[in-house]
Amino acid sequence: MPANKATWTRIVSSASLDRSSQAASIVGNKLYIFGGELQPRQPVDNKIHVIDLAKDSDPAPQSLETPSVSPSPRVGSPSTTANGKTYLFSGRGGLEMTPLEESGALWSYDPATAE
Repeated sequence: MPANKATWTRIVSSASLDRSSQAASIVGNKLYIFGGELQPRQPVDNKIHVIDLAKDSDPAPQSLETPSVSPSPRVGSPSTTANGKTYLFSGRGGLEMTPLEESGALWSYDPATAE
């Protein structure tokens, strides 16, 4: 039996996306990236970074401005999508990387309305 093979293709490379432990969700043809860390125990930012996966080559990531009401910078948050929205829950923050105390807050972002 022949061995299965897999091939990875680099879609985009950008310093603005350097991070680990980020949340990533897909709505339609766009990938939404939130949070993460570049230096250990230091959440990067709370901007939403968007990559248009429908572009054929080198889609430049777009960084959206942070709305006045938004989740704080965080690391290790689970995310998912449903009904055209992306959802974010919990995570860790600060030098101690303690769980964020948000009284069980669940955040949503709707790309259609930018809210």
